[in-house]
Amino acid sequence: MAESQQWTVQCTHCMSSVEYHCNTCDSSLCSDCTNKHKGSEENTHHLIVRYSERFDQSTHECKEHPGSKLVVWCDTCNMAVCTDCVTSENHKKHEFKSFQDKAEFQRKSLRREYESTKHKGSMWQECLSTMKTEKEATENKFNDLEYEVKEQTKAICNQVHHYEMSLLNKLEFHKKTFGQFLSTKMDTIVNGIHEFQQEENKYETILRSKDAVALLEFKSACGQNDKPLPKYIREVPIPIFKKGSMFDKFRILEEIFGQIVLPNDESKQASEMLDKTFATDMHIIHTGRNNASPIVCNGDDQTWVVTEQMKIQLIDKSNNISKQICFAETCCDVGVTSDGDILFIFDGEKSVWRYSRDETLTKTFSLHLKPHGICALNDGNILIIFKDDKKVIMYSRVGMILMALDSVNLSHPLYATQNMKNNHIYVTDKTDDGHYSSPGRVFAIQENGDLLYEYTGQDDVAFTPVDVCSDSFGQVFVTDYLQGSVHILNEDGVFLRFLHLHGSQLENPCRIDINDNEYVWISENSTGKLKVVRLV
Repeated sequence: MAESQQWTVQCTHCMSSVEYHCNTCDSSLCSDCTNKHKGSEENTHHLIVRYSERFDQSTHECKEHPGSKLVVWCDTCNMAVCTDCVTSENHKKHEFKSFQDKAEFQRKSLRREYESTKHKGSMWQECLSTMKTEKEATENKFNDLEYEVKEQTKAICNQVHHYEMSLLNKLEFHKKTFGQFLSTKMDTIVNGIHEFQQEENKYETILRSKDAVALLEFKSACGQNDKPLPKYIREVPIPIFKKGSMFDKFRILEEIFGQIVLPNDESKQASEMLDKTFATDMHIIHTGRNNASPIVCNGDDQTWVVTEQMKIQLIDKSNNISKQICFAETCCDVGVTSDGDILFIFDGEKSVWRYSRDETLTKTFSLHLKPHGICALNDGNILIIFKDDKKVIMYSRVGMILMALDSVNLSHPLYATQNMKNNHIYVTDKTDDGHYSSPGRVFAIQENGDLLYEYTGQDDVAFTPVDVCSDSFGQVFVTDYLQGSVHILNEDGVFLRFLHLHGSQLENPCRIDINDNEYVWISENSTGKLKVVRLV
């Protein structure tokens, strides 16, 4: 029988078994050769590690010295460098670390972030499971109610059939309201879970990688996914079928058949619950103005508010000020770009100003007409509203005229926004003298300038729109000045409902915007107050 042999890695310079590895010259060394290697003056900066702890040799080349491989990490400059860089003046007296030491530290940090991300994803998964159970139970209860209504119908003569259908329609309305609420929350959770799964995949890929440079240059997303778990209703208040009594003598049809009502002992609680399906968590901010404040949300929980004629502040819903800008002129409107820059127009001045993230205020470009409103579009272009001249014009970020929205017959345009979901542009327009209390309409316009539709309000009540905004689901919000309400439309312009504020009324609402966390900011003209509510 042939004698079995075990293969071993041999030293690059002799036949002895390898014990160490030089990352700098990519050579395997035995114990004796390691001592000789270290003793050589030309190898002073070489990095030697145990062979079992070596990483795959980097295949990345140095940008400063083409052809030289990256072999060590400069902790002072926070970058990978080659041997030529180590001995150069640019890195003189710098602190260097091996890829192994630096990468292991990074790996431990990323693993903690990975475990945190994985845990958050499981919490969202658990929340989705709870929502599914709640939705199924709710639908079963509604199905039971439908059966009761139909059984009661059989006990009454055919003359009440029309009334039966009206009750079923009312019941269906309640069912759809709760169903849409739960479905929307579930969609939010599913999207959240997908985001966490994507992050998990990124972490798993980088953690499996032996490419030290890629591992070190990996940009962590930890902290960007700290979204709060959606709240859910554990016990949805379900309407009950309150049956009427049958009598020999004819009574009012409603008394005979019955009604769809919420439980009497829970009517107050149920009413509050229904309100909260639209808006809750209200905050009231006193701006110090005696009229409406121009506002624009900054993407997160903060909003830019023109609190005085020549002052603008960045505040949160609790009125905590994080930044303030003072002007020499009166600011009449403000917008925020997708990259975080703030755009201003001033009363009586024909120009657009930009406040960049490095806190410099510069005049971006001049206008040929007096502006009234400004809107930063999703692609970086800028929409300017000229109320007195009955024009809405799209400019590039440097002031080149791209298009005039002349497909609609504008009378007195006030403000505009762009839908975050489908990029449609919405413009509020007054048909009379341009005052906030004048009747008006909302135009929906495609990116190419073509008219989509015109929204003129509900019923026969005068529609007095002022401002418009949209949320991440594509819903459109329009303030109605005289009616003290906010109209909510879907992305196709179909009216959904009015925005209800729990325990409060709107007094001449004017400006409106919504942030990424579904907080709606509404500026009142008669009180100067800001009302901030969260959509549920």
